[in-house]
Amino acid sequence: MLLLYSTGLGLNSPGLQTGTLVARDARIDTQPVTVTIGGQPAEVIYSIASPGFAGLFQTAVRVPSGLPGATAPVVLRAGTAASNTVNLAIAGISQGERFEITVVNLTTGQTFTPILAASHGQGVGLFDEGQPATQQLEILAEDGATAPLKSLLAGNPLVRDITDTGMNPLPPGQSVTLTVRTEGAFDHISVAAMLVPTNDAFFAINGMRVPAGADTATFESAAYDAGTEANDERCASIPGPPNVCRGEGFNPSRAGAEGTVQMHGGIRGVGDLNAAERNWRNPVARVTVRRLR
Repeated sequence: MLLLYSTGLGLNSPGLQTGTLVARDARIDTQPVTVTIGGQPAEVIYSIASPGFAGLFQTAVRVPSGLPGATAPVVLRAGTAASNTVNLAIAGISQGERFEITVVNLTTGQTFTPILAASHGQGVGLFDEGQPATQQLEILAEDGATAPLKSLLAGNPLVRDITDTGMNPLPPGQSVTLTVRTEGAFDHISVAAMLVPTNDAFFAINGMRVPAGADTATFESAAYDAGTEANDERCASIPGPPNVCRGEGFNPSRAGAEGTVQMHGGIRGVGDLNAAERNWRNPVARVTVRRLR
């Protein structure tokens, strides 16, 4: 798979005003385009406005097999207009790689719900700090359920692979390992899970690039507040862990909540939770990413 970045592709559907920044979760298709590589037609998987940018477009294509030589000319066409010709190094096309993602729970009194991980292109993310959370992220942060967010990501053509740790929570001080596959420009990862017992706290690695070569990359995450539920710290509104709280999970009401994703202020001991037992110091998670050979 090859990802081509371009400008000047003309009209979009739905229409996008010139200079408008494309939201991370938006799907804005360009007008129909065609691509040839080495004179052969390449299958166009999608062609969209790049999330997180203004005036930048990306087109994903499958490289035809059996191309002769070490390089091949690439031309993108939109309507009657053709791009400049770019020579592609055939041997440099990635066929995909696997990465091992190890998550360590650094807290002493918080459990991580099942952890979600995804590989994707640049510009994709789970949230924008200071902006309202999507309902899918809200469900993960209030209930620990990964399925709605996995479904949202699966519908995004910029997402390559999605996985989670099943039904298994991650207790304090322990670690778990997941594996995701990357390919070409799908070289960023995101990882997230809820902290319990909390109302809507979660940790996240949000759109970080995988390490190059044999390098290993380590990221640390603070606890975020989804801003979708008031932090009353009452077990009636906290879904777990079962030995601590057995309250409700997702509630669509955001009454009394902060309204946007932001850094979490921690457990204050204002409800049923003991701050001395359940509070934390950031970071709450360490995530190590390693290429598998």
